[in-house]
Amino acid sequence: TTYFWRVRSKNGSNISPFSEVFSFTTLTPLAAPTLISPANNAVNQLTNLTFDWSDVTGAAEYEYQYSNNSNFTAAITGTVTASQASITGLDNATTYFWRVRSKNGSNISPFSEVFSFTTLTPLAAPTLISPANNAVNQTTNLTFDWADVTGAAEYEYQYSTNSNFTAAITGTVTASQASITGLDNATTYFWRVRSKNGSNISPFSEVFSFTTLTPLSAPTLISPANNAVNQTTNLIFDWSDVTGAAEYEYQYSNNSNFTAAITGTVAASQASITGLDNATTYFWRVRSKNGNTISEYSSVFSFTTDSNIGVNPAIAAQISIWPVPATEVINIKTEENQAFNYLMYDAAGKVVAKGNAQNSVSIKVADLAAGVYQLRLQTANNVVVRKISVIR
Repeated sequence: TTYFWRVRSKNGSNISPFSEVFSFTTLTPLAAPTLISPANNAVNQLTNLTFDWSDVTGAAEYEYQYSNNSNFTAAITGTVTASQASITGLDNATTYFWRVRSKNGSNISPFSEVFSFTTLTPLAAPTLISPANNAVNQTTNLTFDWADVTGAAEYEYQYSTNSNFTAAITGTVTASQASITGLDNATTYFWRVRSKNGSNISPFSEVFSFTTLTPLSAPTLISPANNAVNQTTNLIFDWSDVTGAAEYEYQYSNNSNFTAAITGTVAASQASITGLDNATTYFWRVRSKNGNTISEYSSVFSFTTDSNIGVNPAIAAQISIWPVPATEVINIKTEENQAFNYLMYDAAGKVVAKGNAQNSVSIKVADLAAGVYQLRLQTANNVVVRKISVIR
């Protein structure tokens, strides 16, 4: 409001004229600010935040207050010239009340409406479950698993080949598991996880380490030896043990491309094979396995089964073989003057002696290792197979 004022002096009836007329205008009351953020009753607020309110025309500065009680006892007070104030160091999981008033000298507005907000409850760090700390022989494709955290909206995981997590691989998932693929063999990794909900981020969990499997070697095939012939239709595949293998997958087929191959899995380094066809060449191979870790296939070996020539017991009885066991030579003689072919195999199916004879023959075995050998004699219409022991 604008006012006009004047003064005159008096002494009895002696009265002066009025002074010059002055005018003045009383101040316009400052409006109380309108609070903007944090919004009233806001939750999950950070412990470092910004108070924001509307500008007030005529205000030179603003006085804000906040307290953990609505009476503003022991309130923290500050003054700023802008319509914002940076607030730090609030307590977690605490409800605060705040208000602002505008000021211009002695012109001070009423306080604004009181708003309240609650700071966030800190998220707990996850507890890692698997791979267990210091676990070994882990596959190169595996799953990180950790305990759920109350209030978490997502989880950030990290893994690295060093405990400082330099050049770490980072990912975010909403569940408490993460599928990890393409790890290197024979490598130690470190991993950790933290829980998140917007700007509420927990500390990282404890760091766990694990070591992946050393790559499995391909088995070395032993028997039947490569290119072995006259093999029985029921036989044993035998190969070398592979360190770290939990099982072995074998395949055999009548073609080297292994189309329509027969496949089997065994825990030992042998497999019993039955029902092969006579007079047939087979190809076989083996690979070692441990979970998702699978070796390359071994080299491919081939073998050929016996032809289906019958064994005549009467003919077999007419053939003499001595001495048994043998040390220097093995003698063979037929009762009738028969021509025959002979083949002698070691335990791996390798031919160690062969030839043709008429009625009798002596086979030198002095240079052979001690063991059991298979002697196969074939006449025009019959075959005789005997096991021969060589001793030293």
